[in-house]
Parts: sequence; structure tokens; C-alpha cells
Amino acid sequence: VPCSVCYTANRPAVLMIPGKYTCPTGWNTEYYGYLMTAHYGHKSESLYSCVDAGLETFPGSGANNNGLLFYNVEIANHASLCPPYDCSGKELTCVVCSK
Repeated sequence: VPCSVCYTANRPAVLMIPGKYTCPTGWNTEYYGYLMTAHYGHKSESLYSCVDAGLETFPGSGANNNGLLFYNVEIANHASLCPPYDCSGKELTCVVCSK
């Protein structure tokens, strides 16, 4: 997975908001996508990352190098938390904003 570092010369504040795909009023959207992390069963440490919905790959990057695998973060089966919406098993979105 190609990585990016968000550098904004004139907007020094950058934040990632999980569970959203738009920025608050007054903030600029750098990109939006899906919240991802390592599998809970893996023994490596991992952070949550906002992976761009327009994800690009490198040619020839299909090799298995036994690296860390990204998995989408999904809402657990707690339908009572989401009425009137069916949210169980849905992938969480995220947005990276700057100001």
C-alpha cells in the first residue's frame, strides 16, 4: 500500500476523523476513505489508518512479503446503537481534514 504524508504549507492543523466522510465547516478535505488496521488476531502492533478511497497500487506489488495486512474496520453487531439504520457489519469511513 503506498503511503502518504499530509503536508500543507498554509494549513498547519491536520486531523483524521473516523466515522465521517466530510470535514467540519471551515476545514478543508484532503482525502476521505476507509478506516483500516491490522487484524485483531495478528501479534504485531498497529495503528488505525485512514486509507484513501482512491487507493492506488504499485505495479508488481502482488507478492507476499509476509508484511502487515490491512483490514477494514467494521461496526460490530450492535444494531441497537444505530436505529433507525442497519449498521452492523458496515465498514467505517474516515476523512483527513486540514485548516
